Amino acid sequence: MGDGTVSMVGLARLAYSTAAKAWTTVGDAISFPEDSEDLLIRIETSRARFDIWGSLSGLEHGPLHHNLVPFEGLIERALRRIDQLFSNADQLRERYGLVIEDASKQDVEKQKSRIARMQRSLRAANAHLKHLGEKQSPADQRAHPSVNPGSAKRLQWAIKDRAMFGGLIGFVEAHVDGLQKLLSESQLRTSQQEVTRFAIQVVGSSSDTQSLSALTTTDTTVDMRFDELPARNLLFFQAELAEVEDLLRRYDEASPRQQQSEIDMRFLAQLKIISCQPGGAITGLVKTEHLNLRDVPLIDRKKGRFLHRGGLSKDMCYLLEKKQYDSNITEQDKVILEKRLQRLVSLLGAPHAARELHTLQAVGYVDDPELHSWWLAFRFPLPAIVPVSLNLIQKQPLSLRKIYSLPFKPPLEKRYQLAKKVAHTLAKLYGSDWMHKSITSDNIIFPQLYDENQSVPFHAISSALIQGFGYSRQHTEAQTIDQGKVLGDLESAIYRHPNYQGVAASGYRVQYDIYSFGLVLFEIALWTPLISILAAVPRQSGNAAVQLSPDMKHFHQVEALELRRRVMFRVDSELAFRVGTRYCEVVKWCLGFSKSDFDGDQPWRAGVEFYNNVVIPLGEISNE
Repeated sequence: MGDGTVSMVGLARLAYSTAAKAWTTVGDAISFPEDSEDLLIRIETSRARFDIWGSLSGLEHGPLHHNLVPFEGLIERALRRIDQLFSNADQLRERYGLVIEDASKQDVEKQKSRIARMQRSLRAANAHLKHLGEKQSPADQRAHPSVNPGSAKRLQWAIKDRAMFGGLIGFVEAHVDGLQKLLSESQLRTSQQEVTRFAIQVVGSSSDTQSLSALTTTDTTVDMRFDELPARNLLFFQAELAEVEDLLRRYDEASPRQQQSEIDMRFLAQLKIISCQPGGAITGLVKTEHLNLRDVPLIDRKKGRFLHRGGLSKDMCYLLEKKQYDSNITEQDKVILEKRLQRLVSLLGAPHAARELHTLQAVGYVDDPELHSWWLAFRFPLPAIVPVSLNLIQKQPLSLRKIYSLPFKPPLEKRYQLAKKVAHTLAKLYGSDWMHKSITSDNIIFPQLYDENQSVPFHAISSALIQGFGYSRQHTEAQTIDQGKVLGDLESAIYRHPNYQGVAASGYRVQYDIYSFGLVLFEIALWTPLISILAAVPRQSGNAAVQLSPDMKHFHQVEALELRRRVMFRVDSELAFRVGTRYCEVVKWCLGFSKSDFDGDQPWRAGVEFYNNVVIPLGEISNE
């Protein structure tokens, strides 16, 4: 490398250090008013992405990464622009709507305000990012030799003009987005993963309606609109915009790739905010379609799910899934459970939920007091070849459990993709504090009819959908009143954690959900139903007093422990051979994660841990 290149790379590192310090000095000193959550979210998200870029580029701790050296001039220029945006106090006042105020006069109550809490939450999420949190404490990140501590304590910035300050954020977002485009594909994936962790922690740390609402509505992509600016500022902003657009054009010439979070923070917030809603009468679509139980034979209603034609349009088909409740439930508890059910329908019927969660669209529910049940109703897409005259009695959606008995044997890469798809749905649930509570291969279905008396050709494993949400809830909701779980159903019981077996089961935890998913991953690896393990002759001596069989009538904790022992023996002895070491490690992690515990002030950790140890490795082996 020539002296000129070394000098330029040195300039890039200096420019990064200067820009980071200027941003931190001003960013940490801004006092946000209560109506500026969107501005706070945008600037702190941009700062997190900038810090991630600094780590991946190498400039945070050393020289520029070798793959970025060809762009060192462009990088140095962009970093200088970021520095200039934050380091000129006169410019911040005159052009970007900030004013300096005396921090000593700040109301102590303001430090306890909702937006102050959100500000601390966003910064804490940044500090916990893998590439940052392990190297610096939050205090270290804020302390810089060039900043006068006394001055920082006495003075702080206040937002006088939202539109002008939004313009500053827009310029910063554009530069950060451009820098991200220069990263290699592997670096972009890492950046994407870091931003996803950031999103999970931010949503997980937010609990009040206003904060979550702000997260659902704030767009953190580049916003270069300045419609609200006063005329006297337009000339300057147009000149600055020309400078930014020139840089953006150069970024696009260097690399057209776009960086995004793997899981959208706004969607996670939309899922979580449902718990803050009281619930309401949301059975409208069910009533509109005249779905009622008088037309359903009792033989179907005794099943866990059945298909039913629409009352007005016979072309429309619905899947109804049962949610039982205790026959001795009090009216008060039933009202509470029904409100929970309404929130569940809101979750599964929300815009984009079907696409994001890989599930059917919920349209409402029907009460069935005769069987002490509610029926969740979903639109089910019938294949075009199915005639309207076809009787749907005895028909079921094809499930993963049923596919195991078919001649269809998907290749390894298809099974990886199936596991990845289900894992992504669960990551979004855990990232928004939801638990599925009924993860089995029977609750992974496909938009195809199944009749046990007819052969079923099947090839579309990529069309998998996740169902069985009847007992899903957020972990903050009451645990003791939902006693409708079918304890005697062996096909369901074998997927439950040993500590959640029998009538004494209480205190469901997200770790138990992850354990159940580990068993489904085990099935996918061997392409055989879990219940077959009950019939197999044990290869290793276990508890001789515990006998397992597919027709056993009693399955509680002791039996679940023996099943887990048998599964772990198969995992240790053959799973790496069948599906590879990384997939095997994911299964082991899921089956062992139930031993983990979390501090009450970090509810987001389970979502981050699942994303790190399950979603990322499954995604990587799926793309190999």
